[in-house]
Amino acid sequence: MRTLTIGLLILVVVVGCGGPKTNDAAVGVPTRGIAVFGDKPAAGAILLFHGSGTGIPPRTSVQTDGKFEVPASGGLAEGVYVVTVEWRIGADENGDVRKSIAPDRYTRKESSPLRATVKPRPDGQCDLGTLAITK
Repeated sequence: MRTLTIGLLILVVVVGCGGPKTNDAAVGVPTRGIAVFGDKPAAGAILLFHGSGTGIPPRTSVQTDGKFEVPASGGLAEGVYVVTVEWRIGADENGDVRKSIAPDRYTRKESSPLRATVKPRPDGQCDLGTLAITK
């Protein structure tokens, strides 16, 4: 009986060691691209990449030249993403955060027209090209 109890205990410990599965995208494909609004860089915009998971989406900031990067540790696994945009610059005269510069449809995953397909090239990198935010 004692052997059976120890055996079951070991089985429970071994099976339980996996724990809950964490975000599979925790290590992904190094990804880069350019984001523009009209014909200008979308400097300061935050891009969020919504995949099939339910966790917090990976995000990145757009630099002054329009370029953005999501490093492998940032979490873009191979797949298709809906990209949303958070883009507010400064505060108004009352200290309240300004309304988004990006048109409203880009701020919700249900309505954003931006899509990104992450697929590594032979060198392991992914270049998304240009993501165009339009009025």
